[in-house]
Amino acid sequence: MLRRHGDRLGEAATLDSLGYIAHHTGHHAQALEHYHHALTLRREAGHASLEAETLTHLGDSYHALGRYAEAARAWSQALAIYQDQHSSVSRRRVQARLDALREELCE
Repeated sequence: MLRRHGDRLGEAATLDSLGYIAHHTGHHAQALEHYHHALTLRREAGHASLEAETLTHLGDSYHALGRYAEAARAWSQALAIYQDQHSSVSRRRVQARLDALREELCE
């Protein structure tokens, strides 16, 4: 319905939510599909903070699938956006994920 009415941000929010649900119910590959589509729509809309949110979720699903390089790339992109926006809470949250991943890979 959102797509039919041209509500791209609403559609992106719904896709991000569907990705979140899929991720938290163990359907990580399906989550990736939803997140990638949401990310495309959010980038087209130029909404950087929402883009960073989706990138963070995307990284979480990549991590759950053991695709660590892709997780690190998604989180690093989110981190850069949060740094540009001076969003210290979100920046610290994503940096913690990257730090934990580095520790995990060094073990």
